Amino acid sequence: MSIANKIIPLLLILLLSVACGSLKKQADDGYAMPLMIGNKKIYVEKVDTKEKMTKGLSGREKLKENQGMLFDFNREFPKGTTVGFWMKEMKFDLDLIWINDRKIIAIESDVPAPKSPGDSLPLYYPPSMIDMVLEVNAGWSKENDVKIGDEVKFEN
Repeated sequence: MSIANKIIPLLLILLLSVACGSLKKQADDGYAMPLMIGNKKIYVEKVDTKEKMTKGLSGREKLKENQGMLFDFNREFPKGTTVGFWMKEMKFDLDLIWINDRKIIAIESDVPAPKSPGDSLPLYYPPSMIDMVLEVNAGWSKENDVKIGDEVKFEN
């Protein structure tokens, strides 16, 4: 068996293991749950405990173009609970997409991150009852033609 015949299979195994490691890293970054909004796919990190919700995206540097954080209130809060959102320790602006029964009921666009630590932080409330909120990069809703009434579907 020639050296080329021995090296080529080893190189293929090495390349395959590197590619699998790269795919695993993407799935492990927390934004692995695919979500369809209308005909647009986004990968979300789902938070459904009070502790994770309190932290949210605070302190993170950014989201990639098609990433978001999905707050699911169905587990921790009684139906009809009103929740407010603020931008504590946020480093980038967001769109807040208010969802009830898997339909978008409102969008709060271009919610600004605080300019300095001493800034007062307004609270943002949905216009009516919700069971989920999707946080995405500011402008994402407009760029992707996301609108009130769009259906939100989980992909398997």
